[in-house]
Amino acid sequence: GRSRLRAVLRRFNPDAQLIEATRGNVDADRVLGTRLFELSKAEQHPEWLKEARIGEHTPESVEYGISSFTFRSLRPFHPERLRALA
Repeated sequence: GRSRLRAVLRRFNPDAQLIEATRGNVDADRVLGTRLFELSKAEQHPEWLKEARIGEHTPESVEYGISSFTFRSLRPFHPERLRALA
């Protein structure tokens, strides 16, 4: 339950302030202007800026095989034919 989740989160960042929320409802004062972030400390973490370093990030589109396209036409889809495809 919650205690197990808290233990896992503590392993990621033992100094982090854990704030429980329901549906993301958190008082802004709890997260904004806290002065808890220290750039010099963050830079020491091995994962610091991993997403920004070339060759270290696998895009979700590649990792999960996500692709998409945009269909544009002046004529709308024919409802019966579209339903037959689905």
